[in-house]
Amino acid sequence: MISWSTRPDAGTEVMISDANSGEIDNAPASRSHRLDRASAAASTAAFADPDFVAGLSVGGAYWDGDDFASGDSLSGHHVQGLLSGAYNFTPVLGMQGDVRLNFESLDDDGETLDITSIDGALHGFYRESERFLLGGLVQLGQDEFSSNYYSAKLNRTAVGAEAQAFFDQLTVYGQLGLQTLGPDYVGALDLDGWFITGEVRYFLTPDFKIEAHAGRSELSYSDVLSLQFETVNAGIGAEYKLADLPLSIFAQYDYTTSSLTLLDASIDSHRVLVGLKFNMGKETLQDRDRNGASLKPLDFGPTNSLFGDYMVP
Repeated sequence: MISWSTRPDAGTEVMISDANSGEIDNAPASRSHRLDRASAAASTAAFADPDFVAGLSVGGAYWDGDDFASGDSLSGHHVQGLLSGAYNFTPVLGMQGDVRLNFESLDDDGETLDITSIDGALHGFYRESERFLLGGLVQLGQDEFSSNYYSAKLNRTAVGAEAQAFFDQLTVYGQLGLQTLGPDYVGALDLDGWFITGEVRYFLTPDFKIEAHAGRSELSYSDVLSLQFETVNAGIGAEYKLADLPLSIFAQYDYTTSSLTLLDASIDSHRVLVGLKFNMGKETLQDRDRNGASLKPLDFGPTNSLFGDYMVP
């Protein structure tokens, strides 16, 4: 029940009476208490709610250089699926998991090369959404190559650190770490090396993002310094979220060049993808970038593993 009382020295005061308990509260104090509790509940929900992103893309691929099939260029199609989920245990501590599947099919005058890659990555991080993110990642992957007369499987492992810095509409992202690559059979020798990646994201609006990225990977046998294999990649992309829908459309171009010093051989590859992403948990792309599943698994392309197989004794 609400009643009004007037006192000469205090003006008009609103009094609230609880019908069940009969307790009387001063309205401003009661409202302030309820607002504090509501704010705390909203804050708890903000960091407890998980964020999920599922993406599917298709496009074309083109290789040029010294490939194992014929030495000529190869062209074909590429399909990629990616599922990422992030969860904050506290307002600043959280983790993200990724599962990615790539399939690429290339052809040259009846000679085909099919490449299937699957990756799983786990990230742990400390994030202040207005300033920066610091974290680490572990990633396991496998590439399977199959052609008219050739087949191989290679396993990949990467462990590293990653960081993001936030500047209004700009995000700067970097990863650095160690990696191994080796055939999928007992007794095989592994290649060891390192990787570094960098990415810049700019939000023209909260729901329209453009980006540029680049990276470098080096692998070698620790006891044979002249046997070195390196991959450099670079790319650009854009993503736009549809109004009032949890869907975004995106496009991406990637260029990769891989070289083997011992044979003075190289392969250049080009990949163009367009696709859709479904986001459950964040309202805008910029909100996802600062509070959701904003981290990425490593991707140096299949040529990175293909030349690595050449180097296995």
